[in-house]
Amino acid sequence: MELVSYLSRNMTDPLPNAVSIINRFNISVRSLPKIRSSPMGETTEVVHFALRIAEEVKLRTLDLLHVSYAVLLGASELVTADREFLRAKAFLSRQGVEVNLLE
Repeated sequence: MELVSYLSRNMTDPLPNAVSIINRFNISVRSLPKIRSSPMGETTEVVHFALRIAEEVKLRTLDLLHVSYAVLLGASELVTADREFLRAKAFLSRQGVEVNLLE
């Protein structure tokens, strides 16, 4: 979704281009279908995790979801051009995820 969102700000019909990029760079697309109970009610596992870490990482909602997915999917690296992710660098490091900022 993030890739399509980014491409949509720069071109028309971004979906075929996103698929092309995913295939070209052999990117795997995975999901986390598990539903969890939380103080906010029934949520997906990623939202449940995001609610638990929000106070510590202090990121905007979509960035918080990116961090949650990175941890839950077992990513070793989060590559971004968004400096806001540096706020979560210590947290991610403890989770085994390295933040690499593109400049």
